[in-house]
Amino acid sequence: MAANFWTSTHCGLLLVAREEAESREREQDKAAAAEADAKPRRRQKRKQIVLRGAPALDPKPGGEEGKGKRGRGSLVDQLVDFAVMLGRELKIRQRPVFTACVYLRRLDEKILAPSEAGLGPGDEKDELEEERHVTALALSCVYLACKVEEVPVSPERIAGFSNGLCSRGDVLDAELLLLENLSASLVVHHPHEDVLKYAGSLGLGKDVIQVANFVLEETYRTELCLFHPPHIIALGCLYTACAFHNKNILPWCAQIKVDEKEVARVCEEMVKHYKSL
Repeated sequence: MAANFWTSTHCGLLLVAREEAESREREQDKAAAAEADAKPRRRQKRKQIVLRGAPALDPKPGGEEGKGKRGRGSLVDQLVDFAVMLGRELKIRQRPVFTACVYLRRLDEKILAPSEAGLGPGDEKDELEEERHVTALALSCVYLACKVEEVPVSPERIAGFSNGLCSRGDVLDAELLLLENLSASLVVHHPHEDVLKYAGSLGLGKDVIQVANFVLEETYRTELCLFHPPHIIALGCLYTACAFHNKNILPWCAQIKVDEKEVARVCEEMVKHYKSL
């Protein structure tokens, strides 16, 4: 495992992910602008579609979802929640669970629904197979993360959490798919140590550190881990926590030559996330 983030595959993956996201956003903006010129009346509707990071709402008539609830339309979000719940039930340490969450965020859309094109609207057998497939992927992400973080858990124990939906063989087969889809780049650097290091340098109290750790745990329910290095996420969490105590650490970030805009962007994304809950 690479001890230095800047020489690890994790760093390279962040750069690639950001470049791809920026390229995708530029293409979407061009398509939205072209459609707006052709059909001005549909401009607002198209803008809502292309906004990245908007919460997926449950399209139930009559607004049955409460105003404070977030629709769980994203399959990846559901699998991340499932992985976190699995970690709690099996009493797995937080670090492997967070690593599994990053693996799930990195998965290609095609691997999550390989039979999507052939599914019929009323084909319950195919729907069950697809549910088994994505559940096995989530279980295998936790299983693989535990091995990488050197706290191995048996595949039988992992599979047992699926209530008979997945077997030991399903978990092991899904592990091979994961290794291929992730290109065997399994090293994940987390921001937890950076939070403690920066908090110590700033002389922050335990109350601020506790809030920052709460915010940090919640970042794994967003896509921040795909686009920002660990130290930026750590500073963003501290910036968010300090805001509750009327403190501003951005001037200090400038002193240590950290991009203040990047830190503020992490805070903005977390504010959007909390508003969508």
